[in-house]
Amino acid sequence: MGSFISVLLVVAVVYFLVRLRNQYIRNASSSSFFDSKINHDQFVGNSSRNIDFNLMILAASVMKADGRVLRAELDYVKRFLLKNYGERKALYLVRSLKEILKQEYDLRMISRTVGNQIDYTSRKNIINFLFGIATIDKICSASENRVLEFISTHMFLNSHDFHSIKNNHGGSSDSAYAKLEINPNSTDQEIKKAYHKMAIKYHPDKLMHLSDNEKAEAEKKFSEINSAYDLIKKERGLN
Repeated sequence: MGSFISVLLVVAVVYFLVRLRNQYIRNASSSSFFDSKINHDQFVGNSSRNIDFNLMILAASVMKADGRVLRAELDYVKRFLLKNYGERKALYLVRSLKEILKQEYDLRMISRTVGNQIDYTSRKNIINFLFGIATIDKICSASENRVLEFISTHMFLNSHDFHSIKNNHGGSSDSAYAKLEINPNSTDQEIKKAYHKMAIKYHPDKLMHLSDNEKAEAEKKFSEINSAYDLIKKERGLN
């Protein structure tokens, strides 16, 4: 009789441990990118799965902002998801994103929902991720910037932090205009004229008389001028 009871106890313990293990696996597979950064008591009636879905809506809004969705943008998002979620969940979210791109959502409501769900540091992380999407082609267009600023505002991110993140990513057309010493309202002809003027001024062939340090600075400036002109041409569709 005693041995029978011992067997029952062993079976019960094994059963309990198996259930505990399965519960751990389920919890691990459903974890969110933000789980390590926020307290789930901050959630406003939403699960971490819904946070991730809302993140895909924000990503899709930035991807569609300039009227086209680049393969490079999809690849960037996929790499981000694989790094932070693991393959299984990342592939699920990528499939969700492709469907989300076909739909329209209330961006104000989604942004505010996310802003209420997570802490301030996590909100900055999201804006940083979204800027990564916008600048994958080396330029954050005016339309992409407007969407990013809209999301940031309704996620309750202050203006200083938004512009700090924006500056860290570079690729802004505003900075490109500044490098050519013109403003965004300049005509196409004024842009071309400004570029040629700056290119002649800093062309290496014109600077042979300078010291090595001065040449290096001028060559850097010349490279920046060309990059800025390329960004503006791409944004405006110039040849």
